[in-house]
Parts: sequence; C-alpha cells; structure tokens
Amino acid sequence: MYSVGRLIQQLNNYDKELTLEALLEKKEISVIALPQDIHNLFQTWKKNPSHFWKACGAQLGTLWDSEKSIESVATEAYLAVRRLRVRRLWDTILWRFYANFFYSLALLLGNGQVNMSDGLYQRLLKVLQSEKITDEIAVIEGNLRSWTAAGSRYHKICLRLDKGALFLLPQVPDNV
Repeated sequence: MYSVGRLIQQLNNYDKELTLEALLEKKEISVIALPQDIHNLFQTWKKNPSHFWKACGAQLGTLWDSEKSIESVATEAYLAVRRLRVRRLWDTILWRFYANFFYSLALLLGNGQVNMSDGLYQRLLKVLQSEKITDEIAVIEGNLRSWTAAGSRYHKICLRLDKGALFLLPQVPDNV
C-alpha cells in the first residue's frame, strides 16, 4: 500500500523528467492509502458522487443552475477558487497555531519539560478524554505526536523570530 507521501519520495529516486503518471506505470500500485477519516468520506463519495456535491453545496451555491450563462458560471467558479485559495492559506495558519497550542499545552502539563516522553503523551491523552472525540486512542496519540513535533518547531521559530512568524512562513507541507 502506498501513501501519497511515499509516492512523492519515490519521485525523488527517479529521473526528474518523469511525471507521476510515468512513475505509476513503472510501479504496480493498486492502492493509495488515505487518512482513515478521508478514506471513509472517499468511499461514500465514490459510491454516490451526489453526496460529495451536496457537501460542497455551501461553497458552490447556485453555480450549477441551468439558467445561468457560461460567463456567470465561469465568474462564480473563479471567485470560488480564489476564496478556496485564501481559505487554504488561513487554514494553514490556523493549523500552525493549533500545533503550537498542543506543544504549549504539553509544556504546561509537563511543567516545562521540553522532551516529549511517553508519560507526557499519556497526560495529553488524559486531558483529551471526551465523548466528542471518536478516534481510536492510537490515532489520537499519533496525531498528538505529529502535532506536538510540528508545534515544537513552530515554537522555536516564534521564539527566534516573533509570534507573527506563523503568518510569515512560506506555504510548505507542515508534516515535513
């Protein structure tokens, strides 16, 4: 099973001129792994694409109204993509903030302990016990490990540059 990240790593091992399609032709890849929550949604949407479009309805509004001119539809589509681009940037900044929050929470629970120990992760898990969180404990812990690791990096950047650094960092994958 391949994840998208593993496919991208494979690209680094091949001729830079090759496309992703060429890589896929060379490799026998039958399944690309998605995060479980996305995988579940994908399976639903794959079986019934109208569920996807209903979920997108708030963003699309009346874009697909058969009474609209092609110019009107194109204009609305352009504006929708522009809003999505801004939202993606906003979501990235929020993600960085929350990753930094979980690292700061770990510092608080660990009385300033900088190294993330298993005991500290257990304290974080205990704080997150809620019936609202339906993820498996292993998934929660995996998320916390990823988020606090990123939060630690953001924390160091903010200490060196300023608290506004989370806004100023370039758009790069946060899990690198």
